[in-house]
Amino acid sequence: MHSDPYSIRLVEVDSEKRKPAEYAVRLSSHICGIKPPSLRFFEECAPSRDAIWLEEPAFAYYQNGTISVRSNLEPGQMVRSVAHEVKHAAQSQLAMRTLQWPYSDRSCERDAELFVLEHFDGLKRTASEEQARQYLNALAAKWSLPTSEKPVTTRQELTPAECRKLGEQLLARATARLIQRNGIKKPTAPEYR
Repeated sequence: MHSDPYSIRLVEVDSEKRKPAEYAVRLSSHICGIKPPSLRFFEECAPSRDAIWLEEPAFAYYQNGTISVRSNLEPGQMVRSVAHEVKHAAQSQLAMRTLQWPYSDRSCERDAELFVLEHFDGLKRTASEEQARQYLNALAAKWSLPTSEKPVTTRQELTPAECRKLGEQLLARATARLIQRNGIKKPTAPEYR
């Protein structure tokens, strides 16, 4: 059963407040094998024309490649909520790749909850920023990922021109290895293109 609509507005938060959420986005995205969604923060506000309206109160939500999270959450709850929404991002990215939505709303929520239970169950909702950081560092070590001080690398997306250049470099290296290994002499005839 849905309650009355809930109004929010986007807010800027200081970098210290963002750190646990950003780290959770990077780690959760890496675990899920997806490109990290962007992150923004919101707070509850009085109803107005400029407000964003949600069907019900939420700690966080995922929409169109962006995770929005409440700015006044404890760091532990913020990390858990962000991880939950990253799983929804993974579900959405899978649907966009396959052009199929194999989930019901109920199974999507169950899948996201199970993801949080599997990877973040040891993190209390009331954890401080320091406790959340320590937990995330331990999780990063478990997954052989860099700590919060280093960026988590994901698959690099290349432009067609970059792919072509990289392919030419790799082909040139492979050709040079074959020539050297097999004692093949380079042809002296001019190349035609």
